[in-house]
Amino acid sequence: MLGMAALVVVLVTRNPRVAFGQALPTVLAMLMAGGATASVLVRRAAHPVWVMLLPAFAAWLATIGTIAFLATIHGRAFGPVFARPVVERGLMGAPLLGALVGASLLLLERSRQRELVAYAREAMAAASQQQLQREKMQAQLQLLQAQVEPHFLYNTLANLRQLVRLDSERALAMLDHLIRYFKLVLPSFHVERQALADELALVQTYLELLRERMDRPMRLSIDVPRAWQSLPVPPGALLCLVENAVKHGRPDDGSELHVRVSAGRDGAQLRLAVRDNGAGPGPGARPGGTGLANLRERLRLQYGDAASLQLHAARPGCEAVIHLPVEAT
Repeated sequence: MLGMAALVVVLVTRNPRVAFGQALPTVLAMLMAGGATASVLVRRAAHPVWVMLLPAFAAWLATIGTIAFLATIHGRAFGPVFARPVVERGLMGAPLLGALVGASLLLLERSRQRELVAYAREAMAAASQQQLQREKMQAQLQLLQAQVEPHFLYNTLANLRQLVRLDSERALAMLDHLIRYFKLVLPSFHVERQALADELALVQTYLELLRERMDRPMRLSIDVPRAWQSLPVPPGALLCLVENAVKHGRPDDGSELHVRVSAGRDGAQLRLAVRDNGAGPGPGARPGGTGLANLRERLRLQYGDAASLQLHAARPGCEAVIHLPVEAT
């Protein structure tokens, strides 16, 4: 604005006294009146374009008022002052200058509004994309959680049917274990995390059911501090590792299968481990299968690179280890 005022003053007069004592204050008042009027108008709701002529009128009135004020304080009569050529040029140029100021502010405001609308659309698109990602993740988690091996249920029901005919007491015990198992496992399909204590109870019930169904010795050892059993973990995570141990970790000599579940801290991470006393992973053995692949995918979806699942030779047996960030649990 100051640059425009200086340019107008230079064009209007070359007399320094007139320029800085009369022309400059008049031009500044002209620009301020036109700019203030335009600023008020551009921030209002939609209006006709012709309304932006009001800054031109305001600049003209400000020019007249400033010239009259300067004439008064210098003791000059209005008639001769307004009859001067430089004043006449100023009065003719004031509306044009006010209109230019108004048009400039209007263009700037409309550009700003377009930027705000574009920013709001980008924010909405980003929020929508994030919501889609969350829904996709939730759908994947539900799909992975729902992949309970059907042969486990079929084999259990088949064994139960056979026991009903041969040994009703064992059949009743197996049925009790099966009911308890599903009471624990079904609610986990609807949550992303559950308490470690609930996961341990699910593992214990699962092994009791298998021990009854398969009629073979199995032993479970749990080494998890009570203070940590309230920590939330992905549902079915330990169960998946125990299933893998039962499937691949049975001792070759037919002796008792010993599954040990433990928890510890590795720096800022929670370490969950399931170890068996089987033959251990040999060359090309125990690839993990669908269960462990699904578990790895679930960990990736929930924790990203902050969680991991690894298998190690334990001599004897194999140890499966999950690392979870404590802050995220």
